[in-house]
Parts: sequence; C-alpha cells; structure tokens
Amino acid sequence: MGVVSVTVAGKPLPDSMSAALARAEVDQELNLPSTCAVEVGSVDFKRSVFQGIDLTSARIGDPVVVGFGMESTKPIFEGRLGALEMVFGDESAVELQGYDALYRLQFGTTTRTFERSSDTQIATRIARDNGLDIRADDSGVTYPYVIQADQSDFAFLSARAARIHFELFVTGRTLYFRRSIAGQSPTTKLRLGVDLTTLTVRARALKQGSRVTRVGWDPKKKQSIVATVSSGPASLRMGGQKTGYELSAAYAASPVSAMDPEILDQKSARAIAEATYEADVEGFIEVEASAAGNPALRPGVNVEIEGIGGRFSGLYYVTAAKHVYTQQDGYTTTISLRRTGV
Repeated sequence: MGVVSVTVAGKPLPDSMSAALARAEVDQELNLPSTCAVEVGSVDFKRSVFQGIDLTSARIGDPVVVGFGMESTKPIFEGRLGALEMVFGDESAVELQGYDALYRLQFGTTTRTFERSSDTQIATRIARDNGLDIRADDSGVTYPYVIQADQSDFAFLSARAARIHFELFVTGRTLYFRRSIAGQSPTTKLRLGVDLTTLTVRARALKQGSRVTRVGWDPKKKQSIVATVSSGPASLRMGGQKTGYELSAAYAASPVSAMDPEILDQKSARAIAEATYEADVEGFIEVEASAAGNPALRPGVNVEIEGIGGRFSGLYYVTAAKHVYTQQDGYTTTISLRRTGV
C-alpha cells in the first residue's frame, strides 16, 4: 500500500489532519516547477471544528515537504505552499498546493542586459538573485550582450536553456542548468509485469531535424556564418541500432534551416545547430508507464526497461513523474519517458 509523510513549516501535520488525509500528489517534469497537492478533510469531528483553513496550521509561503515510500518515506518534494483550495459541503476538504523553488522565478518581470556573459554565467546570476545555489555545466559561448526584455526570470532562463538544449530544474535549494544526460548508465531496471503494471509506447516518424542548418551574420566581414549538422553522438542511439532520424528517413528527409541573430562565429553556429539536432530527435519514442510507488523514479534519470521485446527493451530517459498516495489505492507512480534510438 505504501506510506506518505507531510510536514508544513517544519512540523508534521496534526494527528487529526493526518487521519483525514485523502490524497497526496507530487508532479515533477523536466524544465518546469515541481508541484504538490495534499487534500485533507477540513473538519475535525472529535472537536467539531474546521481544520487547515485558519491560516495557522498552513499558510501561503510556509515550507512544505512531502515524502513517499512503501514502508518508510523518502522526501520527494521540497518547496513552499503557494495556494490553499477549500471546498465546503457534505464532504468539506482543503487542498494544500505547493511549488518548488523554480516557481519563485515566475514572480515579476524585469528588463536588463547581461554583458560579456555565457548562458551559464547568466544562469548563475539569476540563481543567486533568487537565493539559490547552482550546479551548472559550461555552455561555452560568451555573448557581447543578452537582453532580458520584460520577462520573468523563469521565462527568460527557460528560453536560454531550450536554445542550447540544456535542462533546467531545482532540487531543494539548488538550481540545475545542465546538458541532458540521456543515454548514460541506467539507475534502475524496470520489468513489465514485475515493476511496471502498464506500458504504452509510441514510435513515430520525425518531421524535422534530420539535417539542421543555422545561419548568422558577421557584420565585420559582411558575410553569412553557416553551420550544418546531420549526425550526432552515439548516445542518441541509446543502446539501439539506429537513431530516430535514421529510421524516419524511410518516410522522408526532414531538413530545417533558420537564422539566429545571436550567432557570433562558426563555433557558436555549430553549437546551436548541434543543440537543435539533438533536441528534435527527442520526439521519436514516447512512453507512459505505471508502477507501484517508487521514489527513485524521477525526471532526469535513465532506466532500463525489460520485457517488451528485443528491439524496444533497453535504455529510456525519464522526463516526468507523478507520485500519488490515496487511501483507496495506496502509493503509485506514473512516469513519462523518451528514447531517441532503437
């Protein structure tokens, strides 16, 4: 069945609220804030009073930690309460809604210029401005200037990460700004019928990206800067025989080309072309799976799936996870995965 733990403002829920807990849910997805929702009955029947709605046991801004497990709990979510939703009626309830530290970057907008900075340096400054530690890979290219124009820190940094195919997420108080680790060693093995109860796999022809061209302009030499990429690292096969592009070629080629005003030289042009090539192949195989509750299943890890045939068994990358506890079903986990080769 599993167990769940919830602490608000550093304290476990009162016994009366824990006894009335109907549902606890944590949603995690790469490049988006993680969320939690904890639903409890809002009536303390022993004392005949409401509970959880008086802004004393739970207030907006309070730290919240949610843990799941089969026998003992492991923290899955750490953040702050961002909303309280109350329903009054025959079955009155209150839902505590929390968001991780990445959510804070969505508050407000600003206009500013980052001079002589790489995307990693920009991410570092934004993290520190928001009171976060940072673990970041080197993005390589330094730009003369980059403008954040009337954008939230989250919208701006998300766009910078997507442009260079970096991942953006938060664990605790640490912001991660990194290259994808898809295709690396798996952290766990999952067998259909043993660890996984259901599995849906969709493989489809890729409509764009088999050859990527990015074009910039050199104002000093008054000439175009062009980079074209039509292959990627071996990790894109993810242990399979061919990439999604190679298999999709039987249907049609899918070259793409675009201008990029931030391209400075041949190096930066090629970096953007490679990032686009690797990002576009990610739509090749998409998977939805359900399992008994497993705290180890989280976005940003590789897993090995077994028991679905010789070609489709193998390495997959987790992109989203939902951990749910209910009184009826206990603790369950559903995950979204992708694979770029087979």
